[in-house]
Amino acid sequence: MVNPSTIFRSKSAPRKVTTTYKDEKDVEIILDWIVRPLSPRLMVQNYKHFAALEKLNNTGEKELAEQEQIETLEKLAPLIDVVLPYCCVKPNIVMEGETNDTQINIDDMNVETLMALFSAIFESSGLTKKGEDERKNSEIPLSVKPSQPSV
Repeated sequence: MVNPSTIFRSKSAPRKVTTTYKDEKDVEIILDWIVRPLSPRLMVQNYKHFAALEKLNNTGEKELAEQEQIETLEKLAPLIDVVLPYCCVKPNIVMEGETNDTQINIDDMNVETLMALFSAIFESSGLTKKGEDERKNSEIPLSVKPSQPSV
């Protein structure tokens, strides 16, 4: 028998992700973040937003028209407000309070960093096409072990 906490503990373990930021002189700076993956409970609570995002992802790799880009950002906004404060462990992303050494006010971040961090959280949570493909490839059918004949 296996203790369930042994299995589920690692699912929420924080991970390091990196994003890049270009300063005013166009110098690229690597930013390190510690994030926890999205929880199933968070996804269920925000299902309608995740469903809208999934619909957008199913449009393929085609270039989005300007109106579609606007609609995409409108659908992402509520998720960003939920996902970033929940998932960012170090530094914390906060909705209220000043940016300091341990936290960043979400309104102090630029759009590129918000989107890059949001994408990195999804990727580290295994919720991208790549993560889906990895899960499909790792599913190994269980072999049926023949039972011993009774005597």
